[in-house]
Formats: sequence, structure tokens, C-alpha cells
Amino acid sequence: MKNKKLIIAIIIVLIIMLIPFPTRLKDGGSVEYKALLYKYTKIHRLNEKSSTGYEDGWELQILGNRVGGETNITIEATPIVIVKLKNQDGNKYNTYLEKNDRTIYLASNIEEVYYYIPPKDTLKNYLSSYWQTTDDGIKHLTDLMNNTGTLKDGGTKIYKSSKYDATIITCHTIAGNRDIYIGDYSMQFDNDSMCKSN
Repeated sequence: MKNKKLIIAIIIVLIIMLIPFPTRLKDGGSVEYKALLYKYTKIHRLNEKSSTGYEDGWELQILGNRVGGETNITIEATPIVIVKLKNQDGNKYNTYLEKNDRTIYLASNIEEVYYYIPPKDTLKNYLSSYWQTTDDGIKHLTDLMNNTGTLKDGGTKIYKSSKYDATIITCHTIAGNRDIYIGDYSMQFDNDSMCKSN
């Protein structure tokens, strides 16, 4: 009888030593589960290096000694990067690439456009090396942007992204113009020089 009571008492003490009590930490949202024998931390703390703003992970300590854990910081590459020139030339738009009966023009204040697939590559190499058609390659970029307008000229579309500081205009006129114009976010559709008949 005494042995049973002793065993029950030991089990109760062990259970008490294993029951965790949660505590919210003031680091952005981590939760610490602390018992007498161990401490488990579910990490969700602020980290300015992360593209999400948080560092996530876990940590386990037994009797004050760290026995495991890991943290992850999400770093997201910007898929579209527009490099601007310091001095703009006199033209409004410069020919960048001619492929599949389509001409891509860059606004004159743009030096280069990069696309991360990965790896980082110029838009010219990306379109020339990875896609049979220009349309398929450009669609990958425009899928990351907002369609802010469709013109009544046959279907010219204007895509913009303030996040990437980019504008892409894909001409689709009744007269058959299929040119593409790329500029920074401030670029607007220009009736006098964009999507004209040849």
C-alpha cells in the first residue's frame, strides 16, 4: 500500500514537473512554454533583415541546457529590378530588344531591367534564352504587377507596380502593333509615341 502511494506521489511530482506554463514574450510574438524540467520556445520575433519582418523557429532547453532548435529568416529577392540612368538622353524611348516580330523599348531614363528567376539576369538574356516567344516571357513579369488599364485600341494593356518601381505597356492594337514599353512607375501611356502603326 505504501509502495502504491509512493509511486502515485512520484507520478504526480513528475507530471507537475512536465506541465508547461505558457508566457508571451515581448519580442514580436514568441511564446515560451516553461516547466520545471524543460523550456520550449516557439519563436516569432521581429527581425528587420527578414522580408516578412519576422524571424521564426523553435528552441528546446532541458534542465537549462539547449538541446535543439533553429530559426529561419525569410529573404525574398525582388524579381523585377529597374536600374535608372543618372542622365536621361534626348529620346523618349530606346530600342532594347527585337524578337518574334515584337520590339521592346525602354524609357530613356532606364539603363537596364533585371529579372530574378533565379539567378539574376538581364531581361534581354531572360527573354532570349528561356522563352520561345516574347509574350510568354513578358507574361511572367506582368503577372507580378497590377493591370491598371486596358485601352480601346484593340487591347493594349498597362501594368504597374509601385513595389518594383515598374510600368510595362503591352501594345495590342487593331492595326497590329505588338510593341512593349518598359519604364519606371511614373511612366504613363503616351498617345503620340506608343503603339503606333508602322
